[in-house]
Amino acid sequence: MAGLQGDFGVLNAQNPNGDPDASGTVPYPPDHSGVLVYSDFNTKRRVTFASIIDGSSNTLVIGERPPSIDLASGWWFAGSGFDGSGIGDVLMGAREWLYAEDIPAGTVSGVYGTGCPMTAVGFQPGSIQDNCAQVRFWSWHPAGANWTFGDGSARFIAYNIDNPTLPPAVGTPIPQTTFTQLCTRNGQEVITGDY
Repeated sequence: MAGLQGDFGVLNAQNPNGDPDASGTVPYPPDHSGVLVYSDFNTKRRVTFASIIDGSSNTLVIGERPPSIDLASGWWFAGSGFDGSGIGDVLMGAREWLYAEDIPAGTVSGVYGTGCPMTAVGFQPGSIQDNCAQVRFWSWHPAGANWTFGDGSARFIAYNIDNPTLPPAVGTPIPQTTFTQLCTRNGQEVITGDY
């Protein structure tokens, strides 16, 4: 299990200058658009039910994800993540490109292509034998995974709601899928697919 933090790193009216904290996704800084958002000792962020304007029944919060093959990552409690931000343990974003590029090195390089394919992120089938599966949501179920929504309901969702692509150039919108639309609490997207 991992908490979903949304974070697409989109610059918008609420986040005009970006935010270079450790939970960002390359090449974008985080936009704190999910229900679970990164906070540290210096920057406290909170999300209230009133801020889930997309509707709590249309917003994902927690998804299935087995631990990594070496059992070092993927823990739902007390996990520090690959870079100290919790990413890869207690939190996962919808597009963890920074985490993907730094597997298996475990460092923050900022250079694409040094780890897993950039399309290994999101929500798609995985295998415990595939080290790159730790950078995405997946489960032991062959067709999808169980998810908890903001309203407390839980349901099984099929993998076909996501189709990760390569990171777009800075300034280019991230292609939306039903999965990415369900990851934000305040994106005001119209959900385009069944789930």
